[in-house]
Order: sequence, then structure tokens, then C-alpha cells
Amino acid sequence: MKTLKNNKFVNKTGITFFLSTLISSYALSAVPTLQTIDDQRVIQGETYSYQPELDVTERVYWTKTYGPDSVVVHPRTGKVSWDIPADMPGESYHLGIKASNGDGSDEETWIVTVGNGNLLYIGPDETYKTLKDGMKNIASGDTLVMRNGDWVHNSLANTIPGNPYKTQTLPAGTSQAYTNLMAEDPGKVVIDGQNQAQLISLWGSEKHPDWPLSNNNSTIDTDYLTIKGLVLINSDNEALRVNNSKYIKLINIGIGPSSIDHGAYANVYIYRSQYVLIEGMYVWGHGRYKIQLKNSSESIVRRSIARIDDYIGGEPIGGFISYCSRNILFQNNILIDSDQSNYWGNHNEIINAFGVPATNCEAYPEFNEFKRNIALNIHMGLMNTDARQNVNPTLWEDLVGWDLKPNRHSGGTGSVVPILSGVGATVTNRMTLGEVETEGNYFMYSREKDSTVKNSIFHRVGWDGTEVVDQGALVRRGSGGQFYFSNNNLEDFMGDLTDSGGVGAPIVSNTLSLSPEIQYMTMLPRNSALRDSGVDNDRVGAEVMTMLGTSGTLYGDSGYDSETGIPMWPFPNQDLAHKYFGSFSLTGVDREGGSAGIEGARGFAVEDQSMSNYIWTYLGAPVPPFGVSGLAGHEQVKLLWNASAPISQSQITAYNVYQVVDGTATLLTSVAANVYDYTVKGLVNDESVQFAVTAVRSDDVESDYAYATLNTPEIKPAHLPPVLTIE
Repeated sequence: MKTLKNNKFVNKTGITFFLSTLISSYALSAVPTLQTIDDQRVIQGETYSYQPELDVTERVYWTKTYGPDSVVVHPRTGKVSWDIPADMPGESYHLGIKASNGDGSDEETWIVTVGNGNLLYIGPDETYKTLKDGMKNIASGDTLVMRNGDWVHNSLANTIPGNPYKTQTLPAGTSQAYTNLMAEDPGKVVIDGQNQAQLISLWGSEKHPDWPLSNNNSTIDTDYLTIKGLVLINSDNEALRVNNSKYIKLINIGIGPSSIDHGAYANVYIYRSQYVLIEGMYVWGHGRYKIQLKNSSESIVRRSIARIDDYIGGEPIGGFISYCSRNILFQNNILIDSDQSNYWGNHNEIINAFGVPATNCEAYPEFNEFKRNIALNIHMGLMNTDARQNVNPTLWEDLVGWDLKPNRHSGGTGSVVPILSGVGATVTNRMTLGEVETEGNYFMYSREKDSTVKNSIFHRVGWDGTEVVDQGALVRRGSGGQFYFSNNNLEDFMGDLTDSGGVGAPIVSNTLSLSPEIQYMTMLPRNSALRDSGVDNDRVGAEVMTMLGTSGTLYGDSGYDSETGIPMWPFPNQDLAHKYFGSFSLTGVDREGGSAGIEGARGFAVEDQSMSNYIWTYLGAPVPPFGVSGLAGHEQVKLLWNASAPISQSQITAYNVYQVVDGTATLLTSVAANVYDYTVKGLVNDESVQFAVTAVRSDDVESDYAYATLNTPEIKPAHLPPVLTIE
């Protein structure tokens, strides 16, 4: 069982780190086996360093599975390094590593506490058995750790119940030190509400500056809190709710079926709050919206996965939603395999994958941004806004919508919401739409304020599953505002540009009709003419390849909306999403009288599949290797990469290694499908060189490469071991 280890070792330079020994021996089995890593502590201004212990053959590739973006895992040795800024607030983090080779892999996670806060463990074998008792016995800035296992609500004792039991909650943190509630390991603490209890409800007293009249008469401070790694299932309303709070981080949380007997509740509901971060969340099952922020502002939803399974109720249904809110950023999120609309009950509207509804607040929403998001294989459209009285537009940028089949609302008997429904000001830039099928009369709609669609790809819009047919006009413009359609690639479209029922035609300029030659919905071909065919030579079409916004940052923090350069693939928490989405099932009669039920192990959640592999192979091309990295040495670079998901790895026959110069790739060698490294020799020291790796399938089709690695060979001086003294 993990405990917090506080023994430190200090070298002559004064850098603090935790000592461990690397065992480099050959085990009888070649499958890596990691030893348990205890929870640890580091102080602001120090460098955290840890060397994991492993018995394994020499061909092991290490990758990071958990931890802030600034945590570095050495791909060959597994050494974990992290520079801690001196002004970093106290907070506890999950760190995780994975050791892999051709025979298998092993993972280990542990908690690192930054600062001086105490850790308290709760569970059946601990002094305090329940979440309620644990919260009573920690102070501001401490960390409460729930031991791995299945927990039930236990008459609310293992919940944060909110109203009317608002005092049963975590002690507030401060700007210098957050209070933390964490799973021992991410995804291994499951709290079951048994459809009788709400699971996590933070009910604070912070009055939102734009909605000052209501704070539910609470006097409880719930600011500066983090909740990390829990899985919440079978809540009787929202599984996770935040009311009237500030500076809240909700990290790597799984949210399962919620409010199965009600129609009004989202799985995750943020209300009248500011500076909330949702990151690495994975949400499935029943619920009105997957993640909803209402009457809130200055918040971020980042790197999260959602799937709509069933819904019973008369309310609208949708994916990632900013409702009557402003300054909400959605970065690198995915709505996937939401294709069971026969089990969506009598909903009165569909708000689409990414929506900005504004019922009774049409003038309030503004500056909501959806960047680098994907909607794949869903029975709804891509975007929707109703902020009709605000001139500051909703921005959709680098969005992918593929295999969209918008469902009729009102239980399948109503009208069809367009792929883009822009009732209010909107800007859509660098969108890719592919294989869209509708029963409506038009694909995009705009009224009240100006809407702009530019630099976007429309591929197989009007798709019936086998060919493109006329399924209606591209645009219907209502009263008020203009619709600007600029530098878009519209090829193989059979309908009219303008719907005759509208009030006028869009303003069209520089429409292209090039074949996009799309291999992957995630990126354009590297030699595509569309890369500089947009407005001001911008790219036409979406690319969703790197992460936007530094992990852990709140709205307004340094790096909160910056390019990180960190690969988006493989996607965070996809293994946990595969596990929990795949284990879901539902029986019962659908709205058409059928009784097939819902199988959770579908789409990306089938056996031997992964979400990244599923998305990258969706259009039929081989998946490229991910996790490509290079280790520079004297006149050489050692390249390493990861195997694909088993469903695709079995079809790979070889990997090709390339050197890339000014965008031109030259083949260096091919290696067998069970080899995941290659050393390039004969290089010149101190001259940077770029390499890439592709996969070759059994039908001799070669993938593109996803990411290239840039390395500089050099002569590295030998390092003497540090002289250690125990503090």
C-alpha cells in the first residue's frame, strides 16, 4: 500500500531529489514489471527527480501517462524530472509512467505533493473510513486520498452532497495552496450513487459578478479546490456540480450514467462560477448534456472525451455546452460514437456537439471559443448558438465533424437542427466536415447577426452512405445579418448553395473545388494545395495535432490559451475511457419499439482498439506510429516509437524510417513490425536533424507520419555520481 515518503537526498549542488536505483537485469519474462512507487513530496523552487525501478530486457520504451506538461520522462531510462517554480501554489498531482516493449507493458502512478500540505488516506483499512470523516480531519491546503476500490454513497457519507448539506464539504484552499481530493490512482476509485444520491456538489457562497442575486444563502467557502482521478457513476442527478465557486480544478475524472430517471440534468454542471478548469474528463451514459457550464465565465474545458448513450426526458440534448455563459474555452475535446438515437427519448431540441444555448439570456454569451475539437460518428450536428443579441461572436476553429447524421428532435418526430445553427454572431474558421447525412432541408443556418464560414472543407456533404446525393441547400439565411462564405473548399456537392426559403443568398468569395485527398481527418496531406489557399494564405481545413493550453492552467494564467507543441495523440485517458465506456450496457425498449439495447463496447470501445487508433484509421489509411522520440548521442540518434493498438498492429508488416529535410522525407531504412527502435549513425555532432517513422500495412499501403522528432547529436561528458547526504 502506498504511503507518503518524506526522506530526501541532497547532492552538492543543493538540488533535491528522491533516490531510487535502476535495476538493469534480464527477467525470465520480457514483459516489463514496474515496482510500486510511494507517494512523494517536493518543495517549490526545487527540481523533482525520480528513477523508477524495473526488471526487464534492455529494449524498453518509457512514456508519461500522467503529470503536468512540464514533467519529463526520459524515453530510454524512465527517469522522471520536473522543475518546480518557486511561486507555484501548493497542490498534489498524479504522476504516471509506462514501460513498454514488444511483449507488453506495465504502468505505475503515484502522488507528488508540491508544498507542505499534509496527506490523509481514507478507506476500509484506514483510521477514517468515509469521505465525510476524512473531510472533517484535514485542513486548508491538505490532500485527502481515497484508497482504490469500489465505494457506495453510504447514506451520503461518501459524497459531497451539496444543498441542503452544504457544510459536508472540503475545507477551502487559498491562492497559495489548494485543498485536494484525489483517487489513490486515477480511474481506480469508483463512487456509486446507486441512483439515490448526488455524488459531488460544491455549494459555495461566491457571488458571480454578472449574476449577483443568488448564492443559495450559502456561507460556505468552496474556492481553491482540486478533485482528481475519481470515477462517479449512477448519481440521482448531476454526478458533479459546482455552484457559486472560484478556482476549481476537476482533473482526470470519469463521469458515468447520471439522473437516469430525470431529464433535466447534465452529467457535469457548473453554475454561476468562475475560473473552473475541467481537464482530462471522460463522460458516458445517460445525461441531458455531457458537460455544461451555465451562467458562468472565465473557465476552460480541455482534453476531455464524451459519449452520449441514452437519454430520457423532455429537455434539449447535446455534448459540450456553454449555456448563458461567456469567456468559456473548449480546447482539444472529443464527442464520439453518440449513435444510439433510438434510445434518446422525447427531447425537445438538439443543441449539437458544441453548443451555446441562450434561453432568456440572448445578450449575455460572448467570446466563447471552441478550438481543436472533434465530433465523430454522432447523431447530431456540429455547432449551435442562440446568442442572438450579442455582436461578439462564438468562435469555432479547427473543428472536425465526420460521419454526422443529425437526428430529428422530439423523439425523432420533429425537425432537424442544421450542422451549423448560427442564431447570432459566429465565426467558423478552418473546419473540416466529412460524410454528413441529413433529413433536413439545409446544412447551415444563420440569422440575427453576421456569420462567417471561411477556410473550411466540405467533403461528401449530402452523403447517403455510398455516394453524395442532393440532401438540401448548403445555407439558409434568415432575417438580420449577413452570411459570409470565403475561401472554402466545396467539392462533390449536389445541392444548391442557397435555400429558397431564406431571405437572401450568402456573400460568397473564392470557393475552391479541389479534391482534398484526405487520409486522416486529423490533418491535411503535407503536400496539399489547401495548406495555403485560405484567406491571407491561411490553411483550408482543420488540423487537430497538438494541445492548446498548458495543462492545469486556469483562464488568464500564463499559457492558458497558448500553443504547447505537445502531441494530441495518443489522447489522454483514452484507456480509461475504453474501459468504462466499453463496460456500459442498457436494456429496454427504444422509442420505435425495438429491444436491442445499447452495447457500450462499440466504436472505439471494442476489444483491442484504442480511441486514437480508431480516429486515425476511420478513413481506411494505416495508422502512423505515435510517441516517436529521439535520443541524441555521439554522431548518432536512437529513435523510439510505440506499437499501435492490437487491432491494427496485427496488420503492420514493417516500419519505415525517414530523414526529413525542408519538408522532404528520404527513406533511410525499414525495420520489422516487432521492432520499435532504430539507431541512425554517421551523423555530424552539433547539427540538428529531423526524423520520422511510418507504418506499412500488409496490403503494402504506407501511412503518413504523424510527428517528426528533431535531435542534435553531441559528445556528452561523463557525469560522476553525486555525493549524497541524508537531510
